[in-house]
Amino acid sequence: YWQSYSDMMAALLLIFILMIAITLAIYKQKTTDLDNTRLDLLAAQEELDAAKIHLENSRVEIEKSNEELAASLADLREAYAQAALTKDELNNAYKEIENAKACGVNFLFNVAPTKLEQDGSNLTLTLAKTISQGRGALQITDQLLALNCNQVVCAVGGACDKSLFGGAKPQPDQNYKLNDNTFVGGDAIGGGLVVKAVQHALACAQYILSRR
Repeated sequence: YWQSYSDMMAALLLIFILMIAITLAIYKQKTTDLDNTRLDLLAAQEELDAAKIHLENSRVEIEKSNEELAASLADLREAYAQAALTKDELNNAYKEIENAKACGVNFLFNVAPTKLEQDGSNLTLTLAKTISQGRGALQITDQLLALNCNQVVCAVGGACDKSLFGGAKPQPDQNYKLNDNTFVGGDAIGGGLVVKAVQHALACAQYILSRR
């Protein structure tokens, strides 16, 4: 009787110990899963915070771009208003062109300036004939033409600037005068709009005429 009772108690104790062990194992697994879930939540929160910062930076950049676009449009409208000619001014311009031709002035088209040399007060401007590739793109050829000049008004951009001005960006004064007889405007000084180039050219012409 006592042997059977002791065996039963031993079995119950073993079952109790097994239940405790299983409970502890389940608790440890749940604790590990909870810690992993907490780490995943922290990582997700960090990603969310980074996304919020990126979104805010993008919003700031978009607002800055909108402001720059609005400023560019305002400059474009102002430059266009200054460069636009009335019907009478346009007719007078055509008359001036005809008068210039009658006085021996030659107009050259499809040429690009490639070199500007100065010897004292004398200037030599080298022009290259170009081939149109459409949409304003020009291919510069090896056919060159050198002109001796007293004054040069230059409004060019791209590769020509590097050869004309030694790779440095020209720094003209408020009248777009680079030196005594060289005037620079348009793309050469960062004006990316054609109306800006026209505006600069008109200002140069007015300054030159005012000195006569």
